[in-house]
Amino acid sequence: MDNETYFPGIKLPRSWIVLGDSIASKKDDVPFISYRDFTTLAEECNVANGHVKSALRYLQSAGIVLHYEDYKKNSDLKQYVFSNANLLLALFGLVFNHNYYMDEIRFVWKNASILKLPEFDFEMLRKNLREKAVIGEGLLKCFWDSIGIKGDVFRAILSLLEKFDLCYEVPIKEEDEGTNMPKGRHFMFPNLLKETVPVEVATIWPKDIPEDILEYRLSLQFMNTFIPFGFLEKVSVRINPYLEYRLNWKWGLVAFCSDGQDLIHIQAIQDGKQSSTLMFSTRVLSNRESMARHVLLLLVAVTNRVLTHYYPGVLAFWFVHCSHCIELSRSREDIIPDTFPADNIVMANDLNTMVKCSNCSGDHILKLKEVFPPNSSKYRSSLLLSSFPICHRHIVLMPFITKCATHILQVKHQYRRQMDTYII
Repeated sequence: MDNETYFPGIKLPRSWIVLGDSIASKKDDVPFISYRDFTTLAEECNVANGHVKSALRYLQSAGIVLHYEDYKKNSDLKQYVFSNANLLLALFGLVFNHNYYMDEIRFVWKNASILKLPEFDFEMLRKNLREKAVIGEGLLKCFWDSIGIKGDVFRAILSLLEKFDLCYEVPIKEEDEGTNMPKGRHFMFPNLLKETVPVEVATIWPKDIPEDILEYRLSLQFMNTFIPFGFLEKVSVRINPYLEYRLNWKWGLVAFCSDGQDLIHIQAIQDGKQSSTLMFSTRVLSNRESMARHVLLLLVAVTNRVLTHYYPGVLAFWFVHCSHCIELSRSREDIIPDTFPADNIVMANDLNTMVKCSNCSGDHILKLKEVFPPNSSKYRSSLLLSSFPICHRHIVLMPFITKCATHILQVKHQYRRQMDTYII
């Protein structure tokens, strides 16, 4: 390995190059090693004391290894260094292409007795995977046993799936407790969801807006492209910590926020088989108008973080849907809510500024506070400043924006009193 290829003009310690060559030459036979073994190998390659972490960061930057030392305090993931990316792809492929490997999985289950369950219960786990996209730890062990992934390494790979926002943990339902269902954690994989919308969605989010309920909408429109592959799924994973109960399908979700009072609805607007627009909606009680703003800002912050982290260079713009039009649509089915660029609405200093709504009885004049829910406090929230439109110059700001969202927008009882008085 020539460091000039990766870092031209930069002189690196010779021992780092030797260490990288040593790992690369063994990656097929030793696709991962523990951090302790990596440290021992670094000493054998004469890496100076105190420079092991620096050498590891160099190898990570050069694409020789993968290591996540900053992921979750007690995670097993930080205890391993991965040198063979093809192995990880194979492991992920066993999960996402499980239909092709189900016969092999059944063979592993029967011979290794990993799950220690009768045939009927094994079939129930398969059904849970097919219909709900939920996989338990036991079934994952069947997926990966043939590659020799066990023990701490298994937990590390599981953490890697979470790290890449490919799944999130779901609790076992009360009706499953006390049965012979396997113990351990269970995970939802949004990429495995079906297109069929759950029948319960019509009850939780009826087409007609109920009385005493207010609805607000934002949309994210991708410019000159469709919604990137896996984008909605990653947003679905990132938003999960703020949700209490949710229904999922391939192109969207409906969920209650953590306090169980406010609803959110996320869905890709289909245009044939493709879509270039994501719709974000929230429904709140009429006396919780300000909460709608907080919920929408949370959705924006989480979505922006996914976009800048996984899809740099993809251009997209946020739009506010006129809430006055949405209100009129209760009695008039022909109303199509007008849209306004979000930066003009959310970042406006004077909420009494007048705007024209072309779809409300001609050129209807509205105040900004009629278009988008105003901030409840006398201080205008600056959470979304510089977040519209999405582009490279906002990448530096996104950690700050997401941090603000984490502190301000957790919709839980204990933070309710603080929300209206928090000043950024």
